[in-house]
Amino acid sequence: MRRGFTLIEILVVMAILTAAVALVAPASIRSLDRFDRYLEENRVRFNETKVFFYEFAKDSECRLEDGEVVCE
Repeated sequence: MRRGFTLIEILVVMAILTAAVALVAPASIRSLDRFDRYLEENRVRFNETKVFFYEFAKDSECRLEDGEVVCE
């Protein structure tokens, strides 16, 4: 009886795995990019809402600078 795998068998398995990763990786990267855009849009919306409520409560002029609320 033979024990273990031959070099050819290991190379074939590695080639199959590489092909599978090559097919799946671009979709995963696009999905992560979409999620990053979604988070950034939510961050912007939250900051706009924060400015609105701060202006409403304090009756002052506020603006966003580098993601922070600045009021005068």
